[in-house]
Amino acid sequence: MRKSAVASSIALALMAVFVFLLAEVVSPGHISGLDQAVNEMIGRQSAWTVLLSKGLHFLFAPLSVIVMTVATATIAWRKIGQKEAVLIAGMMLLATAVNHLIKLLVARPRPEDALIALSDAAFPSGHASATAVFFGILCMILVPKLKPGLPRVSMISASVFVVALVGFSRLCLHVHWLTDVLAGLALGGVIICAGALAQDFFSTARPTKASATRRSR
Repeated sequence: MRKSAVASSIALALMAVFVFLLAEVVSPGHISGLDQAVNEMIGRQSAWTVLLSKGLHFLFAPLSVIVMTVATATIAWRKIGQKEAVLIAGMMLLATAVNHLIKLLVARPRPEDALIALSDAAFPSGHASATAVFFGILCMILVPKLKPGLPRVSMISASVFVVALVGFSRLCLHVHWLTDVLAGLALGGVIICAGALAQDFFSTARPTKASATRRSR
């Protein structure tokens, strides 16, 4: 119950952040100038920064994420469990569907100085949300199976670093505004919390069913 309460509280807080950012995009207000200021501050990047950002762009492109998700879910099905495999695939599918739906509804243009030509809308960042969900779900499943201490800290730290790096790369390529990236991360966090709630529900439902079976015998 405590895990569910924490996950629900975090999900509500992140949803509030997402709604605030969405409102700012739809009807510019308090932070309307922040996107342009950050875009100008970042400016043109060095060749190696652009190369790294483009590499991350293609590594976490929709097709690549699908391949990684299928491969990870297959390994989880064989090595960890069916519920974990379904959780990985289901949360990634949910993240993709919600992200595309919001993009269609908001239809926010990308920055004009983008270094990569993209045809879809900017808000929210699909790369940021997909990366957050992918590594967030992996940590949720694998961290409890690791030894306490350095192994757990290392996996969480590496995951946070990659997610942050991908988010920053979207700004370096000028394919997203800052609010797009923040909204993508917030949306990804909400979906991770939904996954945590689903995992908690099924993990508590299974013993209950088993104990009911024992009582009937």
